[in-house]
Amino acid sequence: MAPTSATKDQTPAGVDFVGLASPTPLMPPLHVDQEPTTESPYDSMRVNAILYSSAALALLLSAQIGWSASQLNVSTFQDQDDCDARPVAPGTCLMFPGHSKSSWTWVENLWIAGGAVGSIGCAKIADRIGRKKALTLTAILMIVGAIVQATASSLTMYAVGRFVSGVASGAASSVPNSYINEISPPHLRNRLGSLYQISICIAIIFVGLSFFFANTSVGWRYIGGFPVLLAGIFLLGAPTLMVESPAWLLEKGLREEAECEITRLFDERNVDLALSWLNPTELSETTASKIEEAPEHEESAADLLESPWKGLFSSANADIHCSLDWPAALGH
Repeated sequence: MAPTSATKDQTPAGVDFVGLASPTPLMPPLHVDQEPTTESPYDSMRVNAILYSSAALALLLSAQIGWSASQLNVSTFQDQDDCDARPVAPGTCLMFPGHSKSSWTWVENLWIAGGAVGSIGCAKIADRIGRKKALTLTAILMIVGAIVQATASSLTMYAVGRFVSGVASGAASSVPNSYINEISPPHLRNRLGSLYQISICIAIIFVGLSFFFANTSVGWRYIGGFPVLLAGIFLLGAPTLMVESPAWLLEKGLREEAECEITRLFDERNVDLALSWLNPTELSETTASKIEEAPEHEESAADLLESPWKGLFSSANADIHCSLDWPAALGH
């Protein structure tokens, strides 16, 4: 279609286009073969095997979460239509044949309720008696819950075992995470921390595989009692293959004991380096002087740290969001 006269009138005539040079980057490009100018202080840091054994033992308790969450997910153990049938057909409703829907609801929900109790209550206990003892207590609860489930003579007794196992699962969802985070050096913290979810997923896979050969009238008892093995391995290995959290020892003022555990983890020559991240409350003179010389704001950094809600609605937080919104202001 030929352009209209209006279009022709709007087309500028004799416009000279001037080429613009590309802006000079603020930082020189980093070549692939270029070596970094600075080395991480952790590159030459020795990490002893007890770090990995400590994390592995803690993750055994986390695996119980995935196992307990999925151990009843097979229809032959519980299908309400099969359980309501009279008589109950052989090979169906294998767990306490003929139970009601309401009683089974208690079995399912008591594990969740126990998890809430365990996750809420474990924090103060771990802070009071230490991470290692809190993990040991979690393992003991795990054994008790598993034994009750494996030997239950009634659905009510089995529900009690599920509640105890839920308390252990709740504690295992919190304490191992904190423990691994506290004993890990910064360059390994994310790697070891990600193993928490992996351990849960592996347990879910294995309990699903167990349904192929434990799908019998007594198989559910073996499945319910399996966490005894996980907790038993933990209790056997913890005294010699597991350290107490140095961060917790420092918090309690037990510096010598903390340095002893750091030596077990990273060798004696790395004690000072480990203390630099384990004891962040000790500010260096340089950092302290910078804080003193910093200009005063409406809310100080200390005030924001004391109250997360205050920091959320502070003017400093608003300044950060405004500075991040400059592309929108330019129309990009």
